[in-house]
Amino acid sequence: MKKPVFTFALVIMFSILNAQEYCEWTEPVLITDTNSVYANPFVSVYYETSWMFYEKEGDNTSIYKMDLNEISNNIVLLSSSGVNYSSPFFREFWDNSLSGWLFYLSDQEGEQNLYSSILYENDSLGEPIKLIENPNNLEVIDFMIPTLDYSPNKLVFTLDSSVFSCNIYLSPDSVYTDNVVQLDTNGFNTEIGGSTAIWQCLEMDSLHIKKSDRVYNPDSGSYYWTIPTYVDSIGNSNYLTTSRLSEFWYGDTYFVWEKNDTVYGSYYGNDVFVINTNSQPNVREISMVNWAMGVKTDIWDLYYLCFTIGLGDSSEIFSSQMFCNEDGVFITNNNVPDDNPEVYFGESSGAGSGGWLQYVYCIWQTHINGNIALSMSKSVAEFTWSINENTAVDNYLKVSPNPFRELLKININTYNEHAELRILNIHGQQVAIFENINSINNWQSINWQPNSQNPKGIYFVVLNLEGKKFARKVVLQ
Repeated sequence: MKKPVFTFALVIMFSILNAQEYCEWTEPVLITDTNSVYANPFVSVYYETSWMFYEKEGDNTSIYKMDLNEISNNIVLLSSSGVNYSSPFFREFWDNSLSGWLFYLSDQEGEQNLYSSILYENDSLGEPIKLIENPNNLEVIDFMIPTLDYSPNKLVFTLDSSVFSCNIYLSPDSVYTDNVVQLDTNGFNTEIGGSTAIWQCLEMDSLHIKKSDRVYNPDSGSYYWTIPTYVDSIGNSNYLTTSRLSEFWYGDTYFVWEKNDTVYGSYYGNDVFVINTNSQPNVREISMVNWAMGVKTDIWDLYYLCFTIGLGDSSEIFSSQMFCNEDGVFITNNNVPDDNPEVYFGESSGAGSGGWLQYVYCIWQTHINGNIALSMSKSVAEFTWSINENTAVDNYLKVSPNPFRELLKININTYNEHAELRILNIHGQQVAIFENINSINNWQSINWQPNSQNPKGIYFVVLNLEGKKFARKVVLQ
């Protein structure tokens, strides 16, 4: 597989970071009631808050907004008698007066069209602006350029079973589209990432995957879309999706899909490879996030892949985390059907002493009593300190055994400098501290014995040495 190329600036940025990664999903919780049908969640980060936009089906389909940090603030954004609102997608604007633009499908004029409205800080919406006329199975996935500015972003969609792309412009007071280009005359389930548009098409009773790349022509000084080519020409490919990228770290686009119980990935529509699913059966409904961090880990190792496995009441949500160097884990394991997982990057938060955490959310549908509720689990995706590389950490901080059960032995060498040692839990909260440490050109041993208030799981041993920080991840079994 082709390795992504980092810019010089990014290499410099990552060279001063050492990311401590781990995977531990929280217990699943219902975040909606079980008296209706909820669908199509979309999570967006706004400052240090994670917002979820989602559908509630009833006599008409409405769009709601929820604050996932507190699982509260269920606000009805769009609801009207005789009108359906669906498929919400949000792009933040980071403005003092407005939050961003809410995109959605609506049949308010008799036919389903794509609309957008300003979402203000007080959760009121501006007037609807129609962007695409009568899209007929239009799907809003992502913008090609993941920023809000005055330059055109890209949007792909299907109209009458054909694949189109257009420019989309966003500003604090307007949004509009232009330059609609037909990419293919046969396609659906469109995705876009980087400079690549990808979609599925039905040919000879089998599902194939095609792509087109947006490239620059130096002779004309303009961009154009290439003639569609096959990413998968064999067929029988399902559940095509694109990886979602962290808003805080550089990342590259991967497309993933399922075929014959195997998940395949492709870097920008090239170099198809197999993704580990831990040999789980009935793999379907895939969702993935990935990002780049740290200079010692390959970029394609950094991902969460969530998908549905099993059938009937044994339908569960499973997660494979290649970057953790661990086996996959069940996010759910109950006696009700769980399906349609969607995984998103969430908010970041300070962890104290110069570190910070970034979270990942998995939202899925839980079938209960003939209705469909939304459930959630949350994991810390990444734990970062501005510290030296691991080779340097070994010169100052060592831990054993790891994993440990009752007693953790921590060896420290401060090289005549004063230091403090902190133990942090999975949420970045301090559970123990050892102050005024000063080893004289030698190793000093400190023992940490967890108490009954320290549950099993992930902890971090952090040495603060007069402006330098060194950290180790440990596991309490």
